[in-house]
Amino acid sequence: MKAQADCIKEMEQILPAKANKHEVSQQLAIKANLIDIKSTMAEVAANLEAKVSLEEFRASMEDKRSDLSMRLQEKVSFEDMKRYVALNIGDNASKYSAGIGPQAKANRSVEIIEDDVRRLKERLEDIHHQLQSLRSVGGGPSS
Repeated sequence: MKAQADCIKEMEQILPAKANKHEVSQQLAIKANLIDIKSTMAEVAANLEAKVSLEEFRASMEDKRSDLSMRLQEKVSFEDMKRYVALNIGDNASKYSAGIGPQAKANRSVEIIEDDVRRLKERLEDIHHQLQSLRSVGGGPSS
């Protein structure tokens, strides 16, 4: 009799912690479908496999840097441009400034050179910013 009473008391303490049928069906309705989880994981795995590796990314950035450096080296220097304009001032300046005197032609040539230099400086600043962003993204040394 005492064992039965102890068993009943123990059951009364345990039963409130157990889920009833309604709670079980609610939780089963919420649970994730195993097929959905498997297909989602397969998509994630495929996306990860398709990503570029860090080594490939760095190699690509290094190629871009090399190409950019080569292009910068091929640019005409300011001194070369100035010499070219000075040598061709008689021929080419007359096209742009027909009917004006030699001093005005020279002034116009200087203005053209200054405009070219300004554009070259802007382009170099753009290239410098691009290199800086490539360095920060690629993890390379920054200068």
